[in-house]
Amino acid sequence: MHRIKFKGNPNLIELYDEIYVYKNFLEKETVDFYLNKLNSFEEDDWHQHGNYEIGDHEETFWGDKCSLDCIDRNFHDPIFNFFAPNYWMYQHDNFVRLKSGQGAEIDYNESFFVGETPLGDYKIALYLGNFEGGKISFPDLNFSYQPENNDLLIFKIDKKYFHHTETVTDGTRYAYQDCLIYHPGYFMP
Repeated sequence: MHRIKFKGNPNLIELYDEIYVYKNFLEKETVDFYLNKLNSFEEDDWHQHGNYEIGDHEETFWGDKCSLDCIDRNFHDPIFNFFAPNYWMYQHDNFVRLKSGQGAEIDYNESFFVGETPLGDYKIALYLGNFEGGKISFPDLNFSYQPENNDLLIFKIDKKYFHHTETVTDGTRYAYQDCLIYHPGYFMP
């Protein structure tokens, strides 16, 4: 078994077996900067850089993604360094946006599996935005969590952790998502 540094962080709360949240993960100024940047993008910007409209891709959870150079070193460093030296981030994924009235169907984490074998150990989601609803639900666990602005959610990549997002009832919910792969000694300066 790996000795996992991030699990020893006093700010981390275990919500359920292998589901953790770190409340207020980033500094307020950092959250405000990225939230302003995300909110400033034009509608067409959300559908560039290989991004898709909901329904354009065979997998619904790929809808409304945005990179737009929004994810930079200032954004990544706190996340990288929180998980170092045990883990590195696999995909350097984009933000996923859900507006009021939108939800996401079951996410089987298919991009994190080769056959039955998971590529990583944990999936992470850093939520930004002022929104209501948009609860993440794990049907096989009979567990759900209502994320809030600046929550970092961490959960095991395993078939029993498949999940979906309930409808956002007000506002816009942004989620930066990635996968953690065990890699002892990795460190991002």
